[in-house]
Amino acid sequence: MMFAQDSPLVILDTSVFLSALLSKNPNSAPCQIIRYWREGRFKLVISPQLLEELVEKLLVKNIDRNDIKDILRAIFYTAIK
Repeated sequence: MMFAQDSPLVILDTSVFLSALLSKNPNSAPCQIIRYWREGRFKLVISPQLLEELVEKLLVKNIDRNDIKDILRAIFYTAIK
């Protein structure tokens, strides 16, 4: 993933990730936000506390474990911690 030198730094609420994973509409706002992050349009900033909250919420909502692994892997390799 390449970032422009002046890519904005963004902190996303865990509900954005959750809504994107649960959405049936790939053009929904949460899906677009996640897509923009994965395209490198902005740099994701995440704290250990937000990451922990995200994992807890994803598990409670019975999100597919492979989807959880994919999003956590992407966060681990690209986010500013």
